[in-house]
Amino acid sequence: MKVLVVYHSRTGHTRRLAERIAQELRADLAAIEEQHPATGPMGWLRTRLQALLGQAAPIRPPRRSPADYDLVLVGTPVLGWRLAAPVRTFARNWRGRLPNVAFFATSNGADARPAFDELRRLLARPPLAELVIAADAIGALPLARGRSQLRQYVRQLQPMGDAQPEAA
Repeated sequence: MKVLVVYHSRTGHTRRLAERIAQELRADLAAIEEQHPATGPMGWLRTRLQALLGQAAPIRPPRRSPADYDLVLVGTPVLGWRLAAPVRTFARNWRGRLPNVAFFATSNGADARPAFDELRRLLARPPLAELVIAADAIGALPLARGRSQLRQYVRQLQPMGDAQPEAA
């Protein structure tokens, strides 16, 4: 079973979580990259407005085709209860074309349920598992609650990830 972890991260929190998940599942990793990355204070503002208004953002073609995988984990920061615009674009581009999905997010306290509901609608797939980790806990992920949440998430997906095909 081939597993891909895709994510968008502006601050690095979601990237670090994606890396940890990919390591745990022995999965491939790919960033969802904007064509015009948001930087500085105006980038911060643009990022939040796009999320709140439900806008998409132009993204670069993926370096790894999600269509080549049996399971795709999609990661996003939660911005005002919404998806990051590049993740919204990714989901629209791959609607109905991914056989199995799972979601993960970093959040500064906002409820991730609306973001996950939107992902479910856009991808036209229910997730096999969902994970939300507080953004400020990412650096301390080996500790307590975040570690427990990550282990439970990986356990839910482990049967998929362990079914790696043997090399020919």
